[in-house]
Amino acid sequence: MDAGSIKSYRLVKTKKIEWLWEPYIPMGKITIIEGDPGDGKTSFVLFLSAILSKTNRKIHIDGLTDKKINIIYQSQEDDSEDTIKPKLIKYGADCSNIYFVDKESNISLENGELDKYIKEIKANLVVLDPIQSFLGEKSITNLTAMRNALKRLANIAKENNCAVILIGHMNKSAKEKDLYRSLGSIDIVALARSVLLLKRKEAAPYVRIVFQIKNNLAMQGAPIAFEFKKGGSINYLGKFAEEDLISEESGLTKRELSKKLLMSHLLEEDTKATTMLDKAKKYSISRRTMDEARKEIGCRAIKKKDGWYWTMDGNDNGQQR
Repeated sequence: MDAGSIKSYRLVKTKKIEWLWEPYIPMGKITIIEGDPGDGKTSFVLFLSAILSKTNRKIHIDGLTDKKINIIYQSQEDDSEDTIKPKLIKYGADCSNIYFVDKESNISLENGELDKYIKEIKANLVVLDPIQSFLGEKSITNLTAMRNALKRLANIAKENNCAVILIGHMNKSAKEKDLYRSLGSIDIVALARSVLLLKRKEAAPYVRIVFQIKNNLAMQGAPIAFEFKKGGSINYLGKFAEEDLISEESGLTKRELSKKLLMSHLLEEDTKATTMLDKAKKYSISRRTMDEARKEIGCRAIKKKDGWYWTMDGNDNGQQR
């Protein structure tokens, strides 16, 4: 046996995952933060960057490292002078620990420039906003080139133990699940170890909820709520409970309440019918009312190996009724 071509896992030394924000942003891996245009993705990541840029913090977020780090925040859409830095100042950043590369340098995932800058300042976090702007014309139009560029980025993150955040816009397809609404190739999502979705709360338009819709390294994190104030500042509100989705809707009928409850779960993933019915009982909602609400929103029941699930997916995944 050629020892250089095949190895036993007995020889592999295990190591623990390090987290920039546990369990949402791992070190040495790629994280995607996506959301609809105008919902505040850039502001949110700048807010996190500002907190991470210093140790003397007024805001403490559960799971976020307390270490001060060096950050590269590279934006292709917003100017450093009139947009990025003013926001960093508003969020209380130590701007001496946050860097950017002149746009004339033309950073692309198709070359090795990013790796050079990470090593130069010993960056612990790199943000590319938006990811589509850094893929280059060749990667955008060629699937193989895109995969190679993303693999190169993943290797850079691993070799430098640097967290990489890719900010992505989402397409407008309401029929697709959030995980598949990223603009560009699904390969971008596939290579990321964590995917976060920033959503506006309809009942309270100044509240944003961060949902983790993919996590390959740990248990999926709970939804987290933030308040985007009119003056531009952001407050951390903590974990966002499912009940909060409907707590402000006291004037709704049981049917309307049922639809809110169904949508809050099924837009993220298929859910066991028994699980949804148990949740309905908390609000004294009957099975009949839930079934009527399901029909109105186009929710189907499908049979999987471990039982019946309710889904908003338009594809046939098995036996249905």
